[in-house]
Amino acid sequence: MADYGVPDETVDMDVTPDLALTWMCELDNACRPPDQAIVERMAWDMQMGFWSAPMPRHGIKIDQDLRLVDGLRRLMAICQAQVTVKMRVERVTLLDHQ
Repeated sequence: MADYGVPDETVDMDVTPDLALTWMCELDNACRPPDQAIVERMAWDMQMGFWSAPMPRHGIKIDQDLRLVDGLRRLMAICQAQVTVKMRVERVTLLDHQ
């Protein structure tokens, strides 16, 4: 694992509320501003178990410079719901997300 619990390569992993909070606080954020209504709906869905297996198709993307490039709302929802969600955490290059 690299800094802040970020994996060195793309993996499917459990994202806990503590890990989600660390990533939101410690990683540079290149995501669009979150819509709180969407975050609240995701959190409710997570609490109801709708984000359990099969794994959600949208995960978290973090680039080689430890910038969060996709997944801010999902991390916020995990924190709000206080649940652990298994999801794909992808390491991407700048060219992957331009």
